[in-house]
Amino acid sequence: MEIVRLGPDRYGETARVLSRAFGDDPMWSFLEPDPSQRLRKSAWALDHWSRVLAPLGASWVAEDAGAVVGAALWFPPGKFEVSLGRMLRAGYFRMPVELGFRWMLRSWGIFREGVNHQVALMRQEPHWVLDVLGVDPARQGSGVGGKLIKTGLALADAQGVASFVVTHKKANVGFYERFGFVLVDECRVSGGGPVAYSLRRPVGKAG
Repeated sequence: MEIVRLGPDRYGETARVLSRAFGDDPMWSFLEPDPSQRLRKSAWALDHWSRVLAPLGASWVAEDAGAVVGAALWFPPGKFEVSLGRMLRAGYFRMPVELGFRWMLRSWGIFREGVNHQVALMRQEPHWVLDVLGVDPARQGSGVGGKLIKTGLALADAQGVASFVVTHKKANVGFYERFGFVLVDECRVSGGGPVAYSLRRPVGKAG
């Protein structure tokens, strides 16, 4: 298995892997309660989100025998906030058709709320932000996620910058703590959504 940068030729494959990884995630379940629609819709959303993040140069996939088995999408320092124009250029103008107006309105509100909350927690300091980390269910627990997250953390440490991550699955908190992250906030998403667990990793805080 090797860790390689995510390129445009792997967006679709990576999105399908991530959609399976997040099949039971509270946030994705909140956005699409119908399991029969969730994989398709989340794959579309993650494909287009990859088109936003990957050009920043901090997105990697774990590749085994030529297939993607996991991915980590990061925001490098100073690149966290995303403009509407950038999202539209990545293809999000088709969101109402592909995902429906309910998903669009709910996800956009949560997106803006989450960004504002994270910015406040990061106290205007530069951070490496781990926005998406997922491993194919068949490979979870085999060390794939650890190798992916260490790739970004090594760069953060080399630059002397802290790291930040949010998860909506409480079971993931312990996983991130093993890499030096510390839980700093719990906040329920508006509209009856899940709890967002925010974790910060100080510079060089090896797990």
